[in-house]
Amino acid sequence: MKTLLIASLFGLTSFLTSINTSTNFETKKEKPCKSSPDFEKDSLSGIVKFYEPGGKGFSNTYERLMLKRHNVEYIITDRFVLTPEQFCYNSFSKPFITEKFGDSVFLKTRIDANKMDRDGRGDRVASMSPETDSLISRYFHTKVNPDLYRPYLGPSHNNELVLYTMLYADSTGKIFQLYQSGLRNKPIDTVLQNLATNIPYRITPALNDGQKDTGRVHIWLKFSEKTASLFKPSE
Repeated sequence: MKTLLIASLFGLTSFLTSINTSTNFETKKEKPCKSSPDFEKDSLSGIVKFYEPGGKGFSNTYERLMLKRHNVEYIITDRFVLTPEQFCYNSFSKPFITEKFGDSVFLKTRIDANKMDRDGRGDRVASMSPETDSLISRYFHTKVNPDLYRPYLGPSHNNELVLYTMLYADSTGKIFQLYQSGLRNKPIDTVLQNLATNIPYRITPALNDGQKDTGRVHIWLKFSEKTASLFKPSE
């Protein structure tokens, strides 16, 4: 029991440390800057920025909370390093933020955002179950005339046409658009887009600040001679 408790405490400490270190950019060796005109201008407006390198995630809850609670525009860059200008800005904005809201403001807000995302009060991307994915694929198999995809079948493609598509859904989960099948301006692409507006199955809608919102899901549509047997001509 004692060993299990120690392991659990170690795991919690590691988790909290991993969250907190995401804002400790002072460890990067950069020449200190004497001033940041952009920060000075922003501080007068009441909303300051804080930059973090890395890719964009699926949730905006943390960014939204930082702005709503603390007037901090949290910006994740599209690069894995900060520019000298961004690093300089942070060297002024971070002390400014922590002086007003405390040293643990980033950590506490991150924990709150994670809780909100887990219990449905934050952001969530649209999604669909494997069963819905299968039903939607079958829907297209029964509606698309095989003559539209047979020209693309052949040994070089394992006698199969695979299309990576995006389906857009509204706040109720109803799909209203198919965005590019990969065969843009081809007859099959037009048919797929028209069929997408009448898909009878709904997906789980996205959440934006706890409210249902439009979103998108990805689906692999696979056509072959096997799926051709599922085609049901309209009467």
